[in-house]
Amino acid sequence: DERVISLHTYIRHRDGFISLIKKSKKTSAGFELNDIITREIKNLDVRSYEFDGYVKCFNSFRSYFKNSLEVLDINHYKALFNDDHPIFTRTYDTPPAKYGKNANIQNSFIANGSVINGTCINSLLGREVVIEQGATVKDSILLSKVHIAKGCHIENAVIDKETTVKYTKEIIGTKDNPIGIRQEDTI
Repeated sequence: DERVISLHTYIRHRDGFISLIKKSKKTSAGFELNDIITREIKNLDVRSYEFDGYVKCFNSFRSYFKNSLEVLDINHYKALFNDDHPIFTRTYDTPPAKYGKNANIQNSFIANGSVINGTCINSLLGREVVIEQGATVKDSILLSKVHIAKGCHIENAVIDKETTVKYTKEIIGTKDNPIGIRQEDTI
C-alpha cells in the first residue's frame, strides 16, 4: 500500500525471452530473470502498467498459508474475485460437495467432490477432500483428494494432495508457524 513494486509479470516475445534466459545463465549461475532485466534494461523496450488491485506476495510457506486463508474474509474475497479481472481456471466434472448430517461447516471454501461429515472451520478444501465424522479441520488448507479420518484434529496446517491422515490424531501448528504435510503421505 505504501510503495511502488514490480509484480514481475512480463509480456515478451518467445525468442526475446529465451535470449534473456541464455544471457542470464551465461552471466551468472545465481542470476534470475529480474537480475538480467535490471542489467539489460537500457537495451530493452520496457513499459509499465499500473495495477492498483489486490496483490499478495507468495514467497514463503508462511506467506502462502496466510495469504491463501485471507480470501475467507469477504473484503479480500471481493477484491480478488471481481468482474474487472476474471480468473480463469480448469474445470473438473465432479459432483458437488456433499455434507453429511453431522457436518459442521463455518466460514470455509469447499471444492466440488468433497464429502464432509466432520467439522470444518475457517479452512480451504480442494476437490474430493474427505473429512470423516468426528474429525476436525480448523484454519487449514487441504489440497485435492486429502482424507482426514475419524477422530483426527488438524489446525493451522497445509496438507498436500492425495494425503491421508489417520494414524496421527493431532496436527496442530500456529498461525505464525503452520505445519506442512507433503503430497501422497499417509500419517
